[in-house]
Amino acid sequence: MNTYVKNSIFFGLLLCCQQSFPEKHVIGCWHAGFFSNFFGVLNHLYWCEQTGNAPVVYWGRESFYWHKDGYNGSLNAWEYFFEPVSSQTASESEPRDARFLVDPSIYVFPPTTITSETRERTLLANRLINTYIKINSIVDNKVTSFFSNNMLGKKTIGIHLRGENKTLEVRGVDPLIILAKANKEAELLGDCQFLVATDEYRLLALAEKTLKRKVIYYPCQRANDSISLFFLSSVKNKAVLGEDVLIEMLLLTQCDLFLHTYSNVSSAVLYFNPFLKDILFV
Repeated sequence: MNTYVKNSIFFGLLLCCQQSFPEKHVIGCWHAGFFSNFFGVLNHLYWCEQTGNAPVVYWGRESFYWHKDGYNGSLNAWEYFFEPVSSQTASESEPRDARFLVDPSIYVFPPTTITSETRERTLLANRLINTYIKINSIVDNKVTSFFSNNMLGKKTIGIHLRGENKTLEVRGVDPLIILAKANKEAELLGDCQFLVATDEYRLLALAEKTLKRKVIYYPCQRANDSISLFFLSSVKNKAVLGEDVLIEMLLLTQCDLFLHTYSNVSSAVLYFNPFLKDILFV
């Protein structure tokens, strides 16, 4: 066998191996909120589809939600909340790509809420979510339990009220304006209730006082003031904060109408349920 033939066979086998075993792409995270990092994962997953890389998500100690003893049966903070996105695996010691912006040309899921101009992104995001994202069974059971006990068979208006600590990111909206609109929408919807999601007890109390129908809410940790929950010494396990906001978001996707301001939580709701009727306050 001559050298040319040998080289042809070698490079043919090499190409075959490359096609059969794509390069692993480990997706990391950075010091930011839950859904800011989640959107980063969506961008990386989309990039992997374009490039043929095999994705794996590993959120390590750099995550706000990481806990030294793990959570929900995993040491990988991504898997505190979600199942693996592929059969690939990674470890804490492996280098991870934590860049939010993988490639400007495919930066399709920015850390902003969905507007009427960008609503078409929800269909692409929803396809990626349906393809790669599966909620951890422990978290999913908590969502199912709350929904079955409090929302099943009941018309529900979902409301997300951002805490005051978020007004540095976007202009704040008077919550009384949102709550007044919610009462008007309830009159049109008929027999219904309100699901309120917020990270501040003050806003939850205001909603309960102002809304004219039954108010339900997931029993998660909330702040007593405008200080972010991340920085409260009373929160010993930050993994619970990630679980709380994920569960609140998933419950909002099950509502009949969604009222919200600009936020990553709101974007996630519409990514998970792109056909949900919503009202945006700016």
